[in-house]
Amino acid sequence: SSRVLWTLAVTQFENQCWHLEPVGMQGPFFIKNPKSGMYLDVRGHVRPTAAVVLAAKNGGISQQWFIDPSTKSIRCASAKDLVFDIWGGAEDGHAVTVCTFHGNGNQMFEATGDAIKCLQPGKNLAVDIFGGITNPGSQLRVYGHHGRDNQQWVLEPAV
Repeated sequence: SSRVLWTLAVTQFENQCWHLEPVGMQGPFFIKNPKSGMYLDVRGHVRPTAAVVLAAKNGGISQQWFIDPSTKSIRCASAKDLVFDIWGGAEDGHAVTVCTFHGNGNQMFEATGDAIKCLQPGKNLAVDIFGGITNPGSQLRVYGHHGRDNQQWVLEPAV
């Protein structure tokens, strides 16, 4: 089953508006593209600059992720000092890798329930299956958020 981590309930009355935030790190999760049935994985050995790719679900630790609301990062379950990173900065077409956490905008992400968006100010980027090619090993990139199938992701509890 999927989970929405953040909810904003808005009414017309200011005293009835609430913003709910999770406490502490959330997860671990598998991150799945519902259209293809493929999961996010770290290519090869989990190490800085390793590519985030598509793979069939194998249940391995390299496919498990934590959502860290305090740093707005997505962390590897197997190496929590490694987080989603847009290699070379938050620009269209740049690859999603894992790198040592430094806290810059190209490492800040939000799982919205149907997309994974980069929170770099002034950008509207989402994790994207480039060209919609869902072969195992296809590397993830970021592109302007459009919400089509190749940018949709759901979180599945890993436990």
